[in-house]
Parts: sequence; C-alpha cells; structure tokens
Amino acid sequence: MNRTAALMLILLAGLLASPATAFHDGGVGACNGCHVTHTVDGSPVISTFLLIGENSTDTCLRCHGITAGNSWGMDVLAPGPLYGGGPFIFLTEDNLNDGPGSSLIISGDHAGHNVVSPLMGTGTDINNPTAPGGTYPSSYMTCTSCHDPHGQGNHFRFLYGSDFPLSRSGGYEFNYTRPAIVADGISIFGPPESDTNHTAYRSGAAAWCGNCHSRIHRGSDATFRHIEDRSLGSTTREYNSYLGTGDDSGTGVDAYSVLVPYEDLSSPGTGNTGPANNTSRVMCLSCHRAHASSAPYAGRWDFNILTWADEGMLSGSYAIPNPYPLVGPAQAQLCEKCHGTGGP
Repeated sequence: MNRTAALMLILLAGLLASPATAFHDGGVGACNGCHVTHTVDGSPVISTFLLIGENSTDTCLRCHGITAGNSWGMDVLAPGPLYGGGPFIFLTEDNLNDGPGSSLIISGDHAGHNVVSPLMGTGTDINNPTAPGGTYPSSYMTCTSCHDPHGQGNHFRFLYGSDFPLSRSGGYEFNYTRPAIVADGISIFGPPESDTNHTAYRSGAAAWCGNCHSRIHRGSDATFRHIEDRSLGSTTREYNSYLGTGDDSGTGVDAYSVLVPYEDLSSPGTGNTGPANNTSRVMCLSCHRAHASSAPYAGRWDFNILTWADEGMLSGSYAIPNPYPLVGPAQAQLCEKCHGTGGP
C-alpha cells in the first residue's frame, strides 16, 4: 500500500473516533476497535496480539493518524494542527538541516522517536540501536512503547508509569521505574495548541524521559549537559520579559510560549501568563517534542539556525512558524527565551 492510500485509510478510520465512546476505558466496541478474534475471510492475521494493524503503531494510527490528535500528520510540508507531541510524518523527510551554509544532509531519521510502522514505511532507527543514553531496543519502538493502550494507570496521555503495567511493545517487556508525567493536556478533538491553549505540565517530565534516556545528560557518554528538572530561578525574569529578539518589554502577563513550555504545579493550560520564580522548572520537553519535529532531534525549534530567516530554506522542509512574527525573519532561535540575546 502506498503512503497516500495509507493516509486515506487512517483518515477514514479516524473519522469514527469520538470522545464520547470512552474507547480506551472499555466503552462501546472497544476491543474490536483494535483487535480481531479470528479471521473472517480466511486471510491470515499478520500481527501479534491479534491487532487489526500489522503492529501497534499501525493500529493506533487508524484513529490517531490524522484526526484525534494528528499524531502522524497530513503532509510533510503541511502537517496540520499540533497537539503537543508533534507529527511523526517528519520521519519521512529527506533533509532537516537548515544550518546556514551547511551541505550536510540530516535525514528524517533524526526528526524524533523512530516509531516502526509498516503501514507508513518507517523502520528501525538506523542511527541508534538502543535509546540514546539507555538500553531500550529501537527495533521495538512503537506507540505502545510509551503509551498503555488500555490506560490502566489512568495517567496523562496513557503513559506508562512505575505502578503498572509493564510495557510490552512487540512482546518486549520494559519496566518503567519512574512515575508517569503529571499534566493536564488539551483535548485531541478540539483546537490545536497555542500560547493560550496548551498542555499544562505539572511535574515529572524529565524523570519520566529518564526511564529510557537515563544517561543522555548525566552519564560519562553525555556530549551535552543542559540542566533539567531544575527551577528556572533567575531565568524566570528573562523568560517573562522576552517578547522576541531585541524586545525585553514583557511583564509576564503575555510571556508564555508554546514552543518553550515549562513545568509548574499551578500552571494553567489556558492563558499565556509566564512562569513563577520559585515553582516553575525546566524539563526535557522545554526544548524537545515528544514525538517528532521538522527540526533535528525533535527540537521545538531548529537548534542549527541563526535566525528564523534560515527556517526551512536550505532543507526545503516544513518551516516551523515564527513565534514572534512582529520581529520577523531576524528572530533568533529560542535559546534566547531563557538565556536572553546572545545565549547562555
């Protein structure tokens, strides 16, 4: 099946999804929405666990590919609405590198988590046999590596946690030793994310990512060490005053940027008030998408560009929208949001 036909299939399947079905909670038609009990027409079951897709990713994409969260995305150059994680379709991009003057091609394999999907033509991560900084095998990476399809822990986005059960993507058992992220997410059936409609991350994001990436910043093999799971402290003032490159006139009432989120136990998911000095914390998801991005390394912005004028130019990839359009193409990358003009 070609990719266009596959997208049409998941679009049609997604139209059937509705928040009223309580699907993953065992609501109407829950089991046979993902599983087959036996063959009807004599065709062999091609998946383990009697899934209706060839693997769990393909099964999840039937509802969540384009609708109900747009987890895959509509087109590599027009991915559609974002709901936080970012569309996996960027894994199929030819080149993500917009670093000025660079001739180096950074392929879509570097766009984010390389979920294996026979339906969409994505395979095992060719660059990392295991999770960077960890031991999780890339060959087992699917949606259900991170998300419990049955939602037994009642966690944010059905993430696995340290309570129960084990992750069993493709039959590989993995024990999450750190609790699930605590957050209030926006509805995957409603408007997309924005500065005033966004996931409110409460706690635990950095620790949870550490289930698979425990050595990425702190181990002897770490190549880059940015703090995580720390109070924003004095950078709170910079975050709140920053309204784009060269503009530090903000007062905090309009400071929040969906491209630079943070954790706070009292942070609302609506409005764009900035962080508080003693309670807001930096996390992995302050800089990275959980799924994928049109920037290398699942960046919420491209870490290689000098200004937004570079965005999407050399690579021809999807240009991440400028969060400060009044500044225009001179807008620098968003390290400035916390570290000010000139970087750390």
